[in-house]
Amino acid sequence: MKKTVKMLAAVLYAAVLCISGGMSAYAMGLFQWNIEIDYTNAPEGTAFADLLFPKLEDDMYLPDENAKDYYMRSVCSYVRLDRTDGNGYTVSSRNIKLDKDCGLAVYDDGFTSCMMRRYFVGSCTVTDRKNIRLSFPQPCNAENKSVFEYYGSFRVAYCDEEGNVLLVTEPVKIKPYKHNCVYEISADGGRAEYRIHKDGTRLLIFLIKVAVILIPFAVLSGIMAVVFGVIRGKNKNEAPEGASRQ
Repeated sequence: MKKTVKMLAAVLYAAVLCISGGMSAYAMGLFQWNIEIDYTNAPEGTAFADLLFPKLEDDMYLPDENAKDYYMRSVCSYVRLDRTDGNGYTVSSRNIKLDKDCGLAVYDDGFTSCMMRRYFVGSCTVTDRKNIRLSFPQPCNAENKSVFEYYGSFRVAYCDEEGNVLLVTEPVKIKPYKHNCVYEISADGGRAEYRIHKDGTRLLIFLIKVAVILIPFAVLSGIMAVVFGVIRGKNKNEAPEGASRQ
């Protein structure tokens, strides 16, 4: 009996560690491969926005048509425009294709396009013309944190459907964060800023906490059921012996 209880307790402890660690890794991993941009007070005609990063000599994220990995050879030239009903459900969606020589592609004031001059953006999705998600292809050697801290600063460029640059924000410097995190961007007219999320997403962290509470409870209930089952079985087996002695 004691051996059974100890074994189940060990299984419980291992399960909690694995699930908590796994869900934490999932939470961070999921959002490390995205860049979120929220914007308000955009110029009239804005269809989407892109990040601009400093132009660096020997930039490690420049496309290379001779690269072994396919995702390192191309850039993102499609933008998906989604419209929702306000409750998160997409009611319409369409794609726009940016010309390789559009304003965003050739823009260069010391900062150049993330989408059209770097390889790590696989897709661009705009929701209700106020939220943008730049998603990295999988597999990819880039992550949200590594990209921002590699370049050290950024700007936000508002663009129309033809890829013309309508407005660019002032540069924002990144202060590297020593722990694991993701950077999220917000822009308001000509001003931009970033937020640091240490754990990727509050929702998934909440689910982790719920799992850590519920899983031990479920396993403990199982242990108690086993214990009571063994005791009940033992009592039943001993009852005839007691009766025969009388």
